[in-house]
Amino acid sequence: MKVLIASDLHGAAQATSLLIKRIEEEKPTDILLLGDILYHGPRNSLPLDYETKQVVKLLTPYEDHIHAVQGNCDAEVDNWMFSFDLEKPSLTLYDRDAKVTLFATHGHRFGMNPNEPHELQNLPEPCVFCSGHTHIKVLKKQGNVIFVNPGSIGIPKDDCAGYAIYERGTVILKKLEDSSEISRISFGAS
Repeated sequence: MKVLIASDLHGAAQATSLLIKRIEEEKPTDILLLGDILYHGPRNSLPLDYETKQVVKLLTPYEDHIHAVQGNCDAEVDNWMFSFDLEKPSLTLYDRDAKVTLFATHGHRFGMNPNEPHELQNLPEPCVFCSGHTHIKVLKKQGNVIFVNPGSIGIPKDDCAGYAIYERGTVILKKLEDSSEISRISFGAS
């Protein structure tokens, strides 16, 4: 199982086009979108390349491989644009070979703070906790849980747009622009 993890596209067509290029290069078995796919929301500036219909067109050929969760900017009507379900607050994928669960959520209902009482208490271990929402990349490990936020594709609020790759118990953060590695964490390694 190889999963490409991306979040917060926010209708940015050129950035999504670059994401599609990374999908074609990485050849993941699954694509995990962590919400806020089409709209920018009232607190974000409009992306320079804002074109929601183009984003739909770019993602459509990959719909059979996409798993998605609903972000705070995703509306019910967005679900009509795709064949994948965009109304789940969270979902899990399971890597049978590595025996690792990937738990995905957007991050606006519950986020990455393992000290807060919420869904984290019920996560199986080992687990990769995937969330977006903040538009800031995070990759850290606490116990037998890896926390990953790939940052934002459409409106990054840190140094660059990013995505993540999960494969065989390893998570790698990468830059969207050139797919260079930012950092990596694996189970079994601190």
